[in-house]
Amino acid sequence: MTSPPIKTDASLFSEGTVFIQEGVMLPDAMRIDTASYSRGWQVVTNDQRTFDASIAAAGWNFFFTVGKLEGIAFGRLNSLNLSRAMRRILRQVKERNFNAVQITGIKIFKALGLIRYVRISAHARHLQKSSQLDTDQQRKIAQEQSAWAVG
Repeated sequence: MTSPPIKTDASLFSEGTVFIQEGVMLPDAMRIDTASYSRGWQVVTNDQRTFDASIAAAGWNFFFTVGKLEGIAFGRLNSLNLSRAMRRILRQVKERNFNAVQITGIKIFKALGLIRYVRISAHARHLQKSSQLDTDQQRKIAQEQSAWAVG
């Protein structure tokens, strides 16, 4: 099975960028502008202040989780390698049953002076109404419902 095409606009990748899983049930009052990124994920296009204000105005919470996630892609800094690294992070977020992720850093390295690679670091986030983070099982059920809603 091949991976779906991923939007490779390098401007999507910057510190603070938030990706939300498609199909997450949000209240109508929450005004979040998104753009399609890849199958199952959307990138939030609102600026951080507007995004946070919209969540607060709707009475929802956006949890920040401890533990850094990393995605690495070998090669120079370009859209394709950024997408490869991000795909690895999105896979980790989905496996942990969270519905969002926020990029915290992008770095370029050289190993042994020859091999270049890009590393994206991020934190899993979770958008929900309750003020207490749902259990892993509750998040898994919500994730399955979101996937069903998307089709």
